[in-house]
Amino acid sequence: MYRAHKKSWGGAKDDAAMLEQIGYNPEIYYGDRKNIKITMPDDILVAEAYLHGKISNDEFRSGLGIDVHRLTEGES
Repeated sequence: MYRAHKKSWGGAKDDAAMLEQIGYNPEIYYGDRKNIKITMPDDILVAEAYLHGKISNDEFRSGLGIDVHRLTEGES
């Protein structure tokens, strides 16, 4: 990346575009959606939403529970 930064002539919006400028063909690999990159102020809001459970992490969880209490008259 250091050499790419030295050889690039500017105008690239990200590292991948910069690599393309100097003749490389970068590939995209999708990782964990929770592994977010914080580069802009709005990204902090997204990170905080994940931390406070306001955004789902797309995991399905299940469990078993028991609800024990006396029935009131008239309920079955």
